[in-house]
Amino acid sequence: MGVDAVYAIGALLNSEPINIGRLFNTRTFPSAKESVQAVRDFLHDPPIKCEKTGLDWFLSEEKRQFDRELCKVLAPLFLPVLNAAASLAALEDGKPPFFTQQRVGKGGVLFDMHKGRSMSDTDGTGPSSGPADPRRTQVGGLIGPPIIDEGGQLWDIWEGWMTFCASRSLVPREISRTLFHIEEPCREGELDLVMEEILGPRRFHDWFWEGYALMRPGLVSPFGNVSVHIKKDRAYFLKRCELDVWYFGTGCLKLDLMLLEAKLNHALAALQRVFLGPLGLS
Repeated sequence: MGVDAVYAIGALLNSEPINIGRLFNTRTFPSAKESVQAVRDFLHDPPIKCEKTGLDWFLSEEKRQFDRELCKVLAPLFLPVLNAAASLAALEDGKPPFFTQQRVGKGGVLFDMHKGRSMSDTDGTGPSSGPADPRRTQVGGLIGPPIIDEGGQLWDIWEGWMTFCASRSLVPREISRTLFHIEEPCREGELDLVMEEILGPRRFHDWFWEGYALMRPGLVSPFGNVSVHIKKDRAYFLKRCELDVWYFGTGCLKLDLMLLEAKLNHALAALQRVFLGPLGLS
């Protein structure tokens, strides 16, 4: 069921025909409570064991195996919620509920990251200014707190573009104007803040080339778990650099499990409040 749910998410994101109802109606499809418990059991006793730390962990085959196994456990929980969120978004304004946005990945290579649309004018080119972004839709306000809008990234992890835990990905204009040949000005509502210009040459090199660009970007990170409490300004990017560099040297399976459990608890509380209870899925 886990693999079927992963591929169903991929089909949903790419508007491919799939009988999601068939999956939901099978006796083998778990309830929300069963799915949540399966995730908790996985995080408390993962099937992958590894003592590596730092870059040895980030670049290890064990981490890749961990990602694939966790995708299979999370997909049955996220699939019905993603389907419901997509329906609500389409009903609100008739626009496509999902889009892809170019992000900077391993080696500085650009890849198309999948996201649920939470803003009215999203075309996938620019960053958000945070939860208070004036472009956020009503449905976007619902799917943001429980990270439903990030659920499509399970597919990006499954495909190998991302990992569950590492530095959160950035759009090119947030990293460097020169590296990615960006000349056009920011649009209204976007922040004109760039890591290379804020950090300076040496610090930027240490953060980007000695860390960020060496690994797949993550869905969860130490900075990501605290960023919602920080105003998105110059200090926001400096704090990101500080926590990213610390994580590059100390990351390990144990720390990743702690980060994932913290994110899971936050997401489940929001899911219960917004979707699972009202939909009778709790």
